[in-house]
Amino acid sequence: TEEGGPVAPICSPSSSSTSVFSGIQQFNLLDINNASEAADVGYEDFSCTHVSEGTSGTFHELTVSLFGSEYLKVWIDLDADGTFTEAEIIFQSQTAENFHSSNLLLPGTQIYNEPLRLRVMSSSEPSFNACSIVSAGQVEDYTLVLQENFDPPSADFVASDLNVQPSESVFYTDLSTNL
Repeated sequence: TEEGGPVAPICSPSSSSTSVFSGIQQFNLLDINNASEAADVGYEDFSCTHVSEGTSGTFHELTVSLFGSEYLKVWIDLDADGTFTEAEIIFQSQTAENFHSSNLLLPGTQIYNEPLRLRVMSSSEPSFNACSIVSAGQVEDYTLVLQENFDPPSADFVASDLNVQPSESVFYTDLSTNL
């Protein structure tokens, strides 16, 4: 890692059309609560000023307010190699909205107690990666230090219906923690 911060990213994505009507307005996760300017700045690196710790396998509320109706993705560089892969996406919206929220499960990693880069990216386009130059949107980087979870797993779920007939489907949400 770099002195005091996460590994530098291999790319600095941006927005090709900076606008006060798009981009990230407010980002909240764990101890990070950051209000920022509209996408007149396409990429902002807050990794040295906004740092938080979290325990893998635990749920935390993620909320992101946007200046416009956009898609959102959040990555953690779990292997600290400066890249953000599809496997490192911890949140991805399915629709363009002005507000996104999720009860987010912090993943496990091979690297604990070290600063990892967390990237938040909004885009007016539904398909983008962590290095895309989008036509409208914004990118912000933060630092997350993951702590290893030594608590035993706790299985839990909620189901759409507990009275099911043969050949009917059941939809459930896994709420297990400490994985």
